[in-house]
Amino acid sequence: VMKFLILIGIGVLSVFQLAAQGPTTDEPVYRVVESMPAIGDCKELKDEASKNKCTQERIVFHIQNEIVYPEELKEYGVEGVVYTYFVVGKDGAIRDAKVIRGVEHSMDTEALRVVKMLPEFHPGKQGGKAVSVEYTIPIQFKLNHGDEVLPESED
Repeated sequence: VMKFLILIGIGVLSVFQLAAQGPTTDEPVYRVVESMPAIGDCKELKDEASKNKCTQERIVFHIQNEIVYPEELKEYGVEGVVYTYFVVGKDGAIRDAKVIRGVEHSMDTEALRVVKMLPEFHPGKQGGKAVSVEYTIPIQFKLNHGDEVLPESED
């Protein structure tokens, strides 16, 4: 039985940017802000580095647990990295999600589906005000022919 491994590279989520496709609103969208968006109780952590690490771990956990490797691609051994882009709005909701570099339609669609399902964030802040922040997340689809495979994150 062929198993698969999904690797998500989130080392520096908002700094690792590909040519970002602009937002759909007129409000500014930031790459890095004083207080980055946070998921759930990550917001309660005192220092920014711990809050960011916690949020990155939550994103990786979500993607690893929700993503489904398209069956037809497993059969043909198709692998690759799908680069997704999204904005965490100043209301904490995900918006403008899209694939900015894809591999194959069903793989791209699956990566986008899972990104759109991310839990709501606490918005990022700049100058004490909630702002929109963009992210690029590469999601690697990789087949593994071993017996025991657990999803792993890649820094």
